[in-house]
Amino acid sequence: MREPIVRWTLWHDGRSITYTEEAAAGGRDVHVTYDSLPLATQHCNREEDAARWSDRIRRRWEASG
Repeated sequence: MREPIVRWTLWHDGRSITYTEEAAAGGRDVHVTYDSLPLATQHCNREEDAARWSDRIRRRWEASG
């Protein structure tokens, strides 16, 4: 099994949110962690779906602070 790939990490007021992806059966599992705690996980069948979800999460985080 491969290690997760960190796609991005954002920092705000000493807090971090990190987006990682890892290969999974039938696609990719994507994970969002907040200060190293699991926040959300989603299975995406296509790379494009994972990228779209990543962009949505990132925009929400950037807009919040």
